Amino acid sequence: MQPFQIDIQQKDLDALSRRLAETRWPSTPAGVDWDLGPHDAFMRRLITYWSNDFDWRSEEGRLNRFPQFQANADGHRIHLLYEQASVADAQTLLLMHGWPYSFASFRGIIEQLAHPERFGGNPADAFNVVCPSLPGFGFSAKPSAPLSCREMGALMNKLMIDVLGNRTYIAAGGDWGGHIAEWMGLDYPFQVEGVHTSIISLRPRGALRGSGNTNGVETEAVRHFVGAEKESYPKNFAYALQQGSRPQALAFGMMDSPVGAAAWMIDKFYCWSDLRKRPFEQVFTLDELLTEIIIYQMTGTFDTATWIYAGTARSDDFLLPGQRVSVPVAVARYPDPIAPIPPREFVEKTHNVVRWTDFPDGGHFPFYEQPLGYVADMRKFGRLIKGQRG
Repeated sequence: MQPFQIDIQQKDLDALSRRLAETRWPSTPAGVDWDLGPHDAFMRRLITYWSNDFDWRSEEGRLNRFPQFQANADGHRIHLLYEQASVADAQTLLLMHGWPYSFASFRGIIEQLAHPERFGGNPADAFNVVCPSLPGFGFSAKPSAPLSCREMGALMNKLMIDVLGNRTYIAAGGDWGGHIAEWMGLDYPFQVEGVHTSIISLRPRGALRGSGNTNGVETEAVRHFVGAEKESYPKNFAYALQQGSRPQALAFGMMDSPVGAAAWMIDKFYCWSDLRKRPFEQVFTLDELLTEIIIYQMTGTFDTATWIYAGTARSDDFLLPGQRVSVPVAVARYPDPIAPIPPREFVEKTHNVVRWTDFPDGGHFPFYEQPLGYVADMRKFGRLIKGQRG
């Protein structure tokens, strides 16, 4: 592994500033808020803040406080943050991000996971935290072609075993990170001690998201869930169909327009968050949103980050008859507006669920929206794995 520090060149930041100043704004339909996409007033406020007040160097410095590396895993250069616990023989936690966010999304919880004693917790709950940028995302190298979640899982396992020298570890994440963790639990049961996920995407053939298929679990709760999921799928996942089928048609415009890419991503942060009790700008700060956006922008990875949709759509991304994730699985179930988790009886048919937590609040980004509960759930799962091991 080679030590790594984030260092965006000033000339690139200056060029970005010029592009922001030259933004051509779309027309705004009357009488709508976020109904048709990102709200015009919010986007103008965000871009004004980005141009005049956002301090990337401060955010860069905060990220560089964590030890970071670049490593070669089966020919792919992978960027990773690696925060080792304060105690010896701590469990190792592989924490994976999804889209449209990055490894930086976890910066608010990494120290709590690695050093619980600094926050009034038990040192025995500490993890060695490995937080990579997925291939094609952020500071990892771009793959030459789209990779599926299962292929990314193979690379992550090589990183954990062959590069970092772990014998076992817990695989965790949300969005694509959770889906990759599911595949890793299926494919590497002797290395993956357990899977912690805030999404359930790995389902049997014929019972995939939006299919309306109950997978033979005929309870009222499951029938209601899959019916509602099928009805909402065309609207909620239109973006995924585009990115999974014709990602390059989108890439030319988004790579050329920082505001266009920002709007596409902000739309997802807004729509996928739990905003029932808090407005959007209380869930995320402008600095947090812009840090996510600028990582995609300054690494030029908006295009290759969307390739995970195409790679997965073109693969056999489902469980075959008789297949089951047999390693211990912890499900953190939030009221996620975009990808809610099915009822427990549906999930247990294909996953060895040993821990199930229903959270009353939080959406698709629990590490931002409900970080304390997310960390507590991860610690409790770690204890459970230790107990089963010992």
